[in-house]
Amino acid sequence: MSVTRNSTITDNPKAFLQQLFQIAVSRALPMHNTVSFLPKPPERGRTLVIGAGKAGGAMAQAVEALWPADTP
Repeated sequence: MSVTRNSTITDNPKAFLQQLFQIAVSRALPMHNTVSFLPKPPERGRTLVIGAGKAGGAMAQAVEALWPADTP
């Protein structure tokens, strides 16, 4: 999602701020941002993922969904 030229601050400030908010929220979701930080799966052995904080559950869910299913 991107800010369109039709919704500028002066033309429609409410629509502009709503678009800005939606962009910020989507960028904060782990499912959209985690993949670029995942390392390659190891050829053997297990992988341990540790998370903490309020977003720990959402991050764990993103890693589980994005990690290749056929790796340990």
